[in-house]
Parts: sequence; C-alpha cells; structure tokens
Amino acid sequence: MRHESDWWLGGFFAGFLLGLALTLLYTWFLVPRTPPTTPANLTPHDKEIYTVLVAAAYRHSGDLQAARNRLSALKDPHPADTIAAMTRAYIDRNADPRDIRSLAMLADALGKTESYMLAYLATATATPTNTPTPTPTPTATPSPTAAPTVSHTITPRPTPTPPSFSVAQSVPLCDGNGNRTLRIFIRDANGDGIPGTKLAVEWDGGENILYTGFKSIENPGYADFTMAVNRTYTVKLLSFPGETATDINISAVQCTNLPENIVPSWQLVFQQNTPP
Repeated sequence: MRHESDWWLGGFFAGFLLGLALTLLYTWFLVPRTPPTTPANLTPHDKEIYTVLVAAAYRHSGDLQAARNRLSALKDPHPADTIAAMTRAYIDRNADPRDIRSLAMLADALGKTESYMLAYLATATATPTNTPTPTPTPTATPSPTAAPTVSHTITPRPTPTPPSFSVAQSVPLCDGNGNRTLRIFIRDANGDGIPGTKLAVEWDGGENILYTGFKSIENPGYADFTMAVNRTYTVKLLSFPGETATDINISAVQCTNLPENIVPSWQLVFQQNTPP
C-alpha cells in the first residue's frame, strides 16, 4: 500500500515537468527574437551622446585606435567631419567645456582641425628648473638647498591659414521644386560638402544665421533659406574668408514653365579656392 507522500511527490514532479516544457515552448518558439541594438541603430540624440563618450574616453586614454574602433560602430562614412560639426555646435550653444575639449581633441587627432578648435587644443606644460647643489661653507655648514620651482606655460598650437572661398554659382532655378527656396552649398577643393559652416543671409533690415550639415544627410555642406518676393539678399561666409554673394532676388526671374502659384528658387555654391 502506497503512502500519501508518494502520491504528493509524484504529483509535484509531474507538475514540474509540465511547467518546464511549457516554459521552453514559450521561450524557444513563441517569444519573438529581437535583434541586438548597435550604435548604428541609435537615435540621432543617442548617437551624439555616444560620440561625446568616445571623445571623453580618448581624451583620458589617448588611445586613438580604440576611438576609431568605437566610432566605426556608428557606420558614419565621415566621422571626422561629424565630430568637427558637433564641436562647432557645442561651442555655439555654450556646452560643457570638457565636452568641447574632448570633441576638439578627437577631431584634431582624426585630421580635422578648424580655427574655432584652437582655444580648446592649447596644452599646459610644466618645466621644472634644475635644483642647485648645496655647497659647503668654510665652517663646514652646508648652505640651504633652494626649493625646485615649476613654471606653467601655455603653448598654443600654430594657427593654420583658413581656406578662402569664391562664389562658383549663383543662379535662379525654374525646376518647380524650391518655391522661394535659397539652396546654399559649401564645397571644399575636391567638391565635397563641408558641414558646420556658419553663414549669414542678409537683407535690408534683417539677417538670418545658418549652418550647413543639418538639412541633408546626403550632402553635409547644404543649407537652405525661404526667401520673400521683392526682396534682395546677400550671403556671407562667417566660418571662412571669401567672396560675398549679392543681388539674389527671385522677383525678376521669369519662369514660363512654372504654374502661377509656384515661385522660382535660387541655387548658390561657394567653392574652396585651390591653393597656389
């Protein structure tokens, strides 16, 4: 005759095995598998935080290869340009100087040094002077040893000559896609877009400050502005020396192929001058 404990024990094991089987079925077959999150899949805000952390790690360790490896996880084809643009944006909004210095140092290490970074790239060096040797006096009483002194000097980096730019194109567009849009492109000597370039659109009694790199992922040197009819504009580069674009006015443009409710746009291209 079986005892009651044998029945209880058998029921316990049967329930345990059934629960284990259901758990494995749920986890192996019913729960959807989600792909792991990578830095390339982060939101733009989180990518910015990730980049600042990479820059801070580089500033403390000096390990450039480790920084390159971490940045490669973002799948950014031009990380140096992106970090330079972030540095400029952080400076303009008075962000934490430690973050600005970290970004500037990493951009500089990646070969992207701009004039606005130089104030954050200055290094403090300590130069100890020689300690004089104590000389005994005729009475055999040693003279006191002078304490070593340390002088701190700031060694600024040499200021590179900024590139100059010329107006390569300033033409109205009758393509129907702009509708009063002033399209501005800033290109280097190779024709590539330059992000983070500050420029001013001016008119009689007004001004608007723009930066390239925030409107188009495909072209980091692009910025745009919505113009008013019967108003003449002037565009100046503020980040670099160069020619000023003048007499931009869409009111005098005749586009016979456009509908009456569509106003022409304008395309302006600044091209970096080739060094002599």
